[in-house]
Amino acid sequence: MADCRQNCRLTFAIPSDNQRDYKYLLDRGDLMGNETNTGEKALFFILGAFIGAATALLLAPRSGEETRRIIAEKAREGREYMASRSREVAEKASSYVDRGKEVLQQQRDQISAAIEAGKQAYREEKDKAKA
Repeated sequence: MADCRQNCRLTFAIPSDNQRDYKYLLDRGDLMGNETNTGEKALFFILGAFIGAATALLLAPRSGEETRRIIAEKAREGREYMASRSREVAEKASSYVDRGKEVLQQQRDQISAAIEAGKQAYREEKDKAKA
């Protein structure tokens, strides 16, 4: 059995009393199809999307001209929606930047005031020490 673990790939169900072998196969990635990588998954997803779109167009109850008109109309609506959303996002971002600038200026003013107060207190203590 030890030789088979090194040279063979077990494809049968592992008995429940043999947990070491099961753990060995899990660690190697032989169970549950762990060998597929992300690129393959993305490729299969895109391929499935294209097949689904093609099937939908072939089985559509409308004529080609009507389908193209609807697609163009939906594309225009999507473009307008994206333009309005991007304007909204830009406005929000601008307001956040302005608010950030205000907060930063307030912090600068507070720090400057604290430094100036510290300098004034230092001068007063220095003058008391001289007197």
